[in-house]
Amino acid sequence: MLNTSFKTFLTMQTIFIFDIENSKESEGIFIHSIHNETKKAVELLGGVKRVSKLLNEKYNKVKEWRTDRKPISIIDAKKLFRAVAPVEQTRLMKSIQNNAHIISCNYSATKVKFPKQISTNLAYCVGIILGDGHLSKIYSDRKTTWHLSVYFDNKEHQDIYDDIIKKEFGITSKHYQRKPNCFESCINSKAIHWFFSKYFEINSGKKCDRIFLTKKILNNEEIIRSAISGLFDSDGTITKNGTIQYATTSKIMALQVLYELNKIGINSSSNIWIKDKKYLPLYSIRIFRKSNNTFAQKVGFRHPLKKVLLEKFTNSPFV
Repeated sequence: MLNTSFKTFLTMQTIFIFDIENSKESEGIFIHSIHNETKKAVELLGGVKRVSKLLNEKYNKVKEWRTDRKPISIIDAKKLFRAVAPVEQTRLMKSIQNNAHIISCNYSATKVKFPKQISTNLAYCVGIILGDGHLSKIYSDRKTTWHLSVYFDNKEHQDIYDDIIKKEFGITSKHYQRKPNCFESCINSKAIHWFFSKYFEINSGKKCDRIFLTKKILNNEEIIRSAISGLFDSDGTITKNGTIQYATTSKIMALQVLYELNKIGINSSSNIWIKDKKYLPLYSIRIFRKSNNTFAQKVGFRHPLKKVLLEKFTNSPFV
């Protein structure tokens, strides 16, 4: 691991590019914005030739790191900085954290901004993806493609999500519409797939009963509220009589949402519905209508239709 003293520079909402352990999924993810720190590390370790022997890497590869002819992979960068003395390593890590990072898959022309903070907008997108999105890997004889797809029943709501993704990552979602009132936003990027799977632990493939809010979300109340708003905008409803509900097949997620709602004064109850043994249990959370105002103030909807309907009931006599 890198020098743990660097953690003192991070806030609860900071995302550090070296936060996660090495994994197979991290192979092929490259950083385009740490040349000065990489060059300094090579110099501190005695130059290209010595680093090549020390890390058991090819001379030309280390030379490329130093000259910035090609970006350095996250795995190689961690290996390099780990070899530096702790005091210098801490200085380099602090400098890296201050950079605006760009990442990509291998030497892909598609570059992705790396968010340094968990903003409320990013947390909201995590909630949306956990609800109505999925990460997937599609294998073929030629290559593997990596996707993040999210589905919407409202075009305006899709635009809200797309705008956040553009701001946070600097990329534009592709649009597909295979059914009426079903709008898909899709990103074909290993870097994006890697980011959401590793930093927010979103499972690839079928995930409905395995979703949960990670510690990175649960560290801050404002971030939690935004993520829950995304969950309610995707898998939540508000009925014609003003009842707000959320449903999931993940027991862990249901318990987390119920706990967090009640903790901030949104009185809620839960129940389990099993349609048939061949189906997963459905965990449903219902907000008492007397808490509608509190929900509107502290969580709320961004989904245009749900937001309008909630506004209709927050001034009703029963609230």
